Amino acid sequence: MTVSLKGLVEENIVEINNKLGYTTCWLYNFKWVSDFGKFVNMLFTRSKSLSIILPYAREDKDVLMNTIRRIANDKNASVIILLTDKISTDNFLVCNKQN
Repeated sequence: MTVSLKGLVEENIVEINNKLGYTTCWLYNFKWVSDFGKFVNMLFTRSKSLSIILPYAREDKDVLMNTIRRIANDKNASVIILLTDKISTDNFLVCNKQN
């Protein structure tokens, strides 16, 4: 099920995603994802351009961002990684461009 970023994240993040065309978003819970690297790898097999929004308060955000960047680079994909204070540390958002 898709979600609207409006109200979930800061307005500037909504604007950035809209300007770049990332208008279809899904809310995921880290508890549902047993292997984050494999999950991100799967995402990039389905899309070559993503916006991933992580919680700023998450302690392992640097590791997560490096994992995302490495996989995007390996898949020759583009990614924008944004941090938000508004979502729980258990959640993250993935947005792609509407086809």
